[in-house]
Amino acid sequence: MAEVDNFRGGAVHESGKPQALRVEVRWMLTAGLACEVVATPSTSIAEIRAQVCETTGVPIEQQRLFHEGKELSQPIDVSEMGFPYAGIQLVRCLSDPRNTNRAHFRKNLELDEGLVGDFVWVKRLGDAIYGEVGQYKWKTGCNFRDVAVKCRSIDKARQALGEENEWTAHMSGQNVPNPEDAFAEIGILQYLSKQPDLPAYLLKSMAAFTHNSNIWLVTELAVGGELLDAVLNGRVDERQRRQYTWQMLQAVKYLHAHNIGHRDISLENVLLQGDSIRLMDFGNAVQSHSATGQELRYFLAVGKDTYRAPECFVPRQPDARVTVPAAARPGDIIMHRGYEGLWQVRLPSSAMPGQACQAENWGYAVQPADVFSCGICLFCMSYGNGPWGSAQLSDEFFEYVYKNQQNGLKDLLRHWQKPLCDSEAMELILSMLKVDPLSRPSAEKCLQSGWLMQMAQSPVPQHQQSCAMIV
Repeated sequence: MAEVDNFRGGAVHESGKPQALRVEVRWMLTAGLACEVVATPSTSIAEIRAQVCETTGVPIEQQRLFHEGKELSQPIDVSEMGFPYAGIQLVRCLSDPRNTNRAHFRKNLELDEGLVGDFVWVKRLGDAIYGEVGQYKWKTGCNFRDVAVKCRSIDKARQALGEENEWTAHMSGQNVPNPEDAFAEIGILQYLSKQPDLPAYLLKSMAAFTHNSNIWLVTELAVGGELLDAVLNGRVDERQRRQYTWQMLQAVKYLHAHNIGHRDISLENVLLQGDSIRLMDFGNAVQSHSATGQELRYFLAVGKDTYRAPECFVPRQPDARVTVPAAARPGDIIMHRGYEGLWQVRLPSSAMPGQACQAENWGYAVQPADVFSCGICLFCMSYGNGPWGSAQLSDEFFEYVYKNQQNGLKDLLRHWQKPLCDSEAMELILSMLKVDPLSRPSAEKCLQSGWLMQMAQSPVPQHQQSCAMIV
């Protein structure tokens, strides 16, 4: 039995036993004391939840626990919290996190009517959903600048909207929306463009308006083309691989801090501007957390197959028969392997370790899925191609990696007679591509990896500080 200490000390009592500390749990919104829990450095989050439930009566499935503004999913060392150990905040969420609103970011949408400034066509840059992208000379006042314009049909964009709740649409198969939401994309870009600390690694919008039954989205022009082309042409060296990965994770870290999940991170959606990247294309982006900090769950398989995380291939069934893992508790989310593949389910309140039960289909969280996509980008920059076509057990390469667990990816590279990356880079890739999303590091944790540590002191340029790149 661990001895309890109310005061600061080491993680081990003088008796040699683990030292248990009383940790205050406070309501996040009011800062009032909800309860105290007793924990050691090895106490699991499930055990803390059980104590909170017993003391406050808040069911485990309604608890959201936070430390320093981030939701707890991994054990924390309570001895590092600092006296008086008021390091945990509690939010009670009565809503089902599967009830989401794809239209959330449309509230930021502001579309002017008619051309904003004068435009001179330069050349076509590529295709876009419901339209195309072109390069223009844009004159506003006395200023000329080169810009990119994504021009899309208003009617086609509206027709593609469909059901705004992915859970109900996916499970019913009715009124399933097109993954690309043109209006939400503009809303997100307009929201981001108003942020004073917007990193230069996120493509910035400059105007949005309607003209001749089309939506015009004006953004900065990145003249270096797609990162994919640079990789395929062998133009990404070791220094750039590290730099681009660091920049991409800085962009994703910023999005996640603003509760935005991208859901379509790929080399195709990363543009180059000089020696810097621009992450673009927010048509699949959604809100990652509610206003109360509740992690939201999604169901549509969006983005590109190679970059998509395994948990994002969600079957159309409400639940599954599972055997509860030994360390699992009621309300835990676990990765389930069924006939349909790999997907996440949530254990019921009656779950008991080693016993079979019916677990609910719990969709997926977008932030871990973004990290997985970044890991695929790093792998592609390292080897010139992806590790598999799709992260499903029906894909022979993914199944091989899954069966061989920790050594799977390394063994696959040896089979392909490709050299392994240096140990620190390989460690980062393996962590980002873990099958279980609960085991993946956050974008912020990835930035603290040994491979990227040499860039830890590098400044992150902001758009208002780097306007010369877009003028």
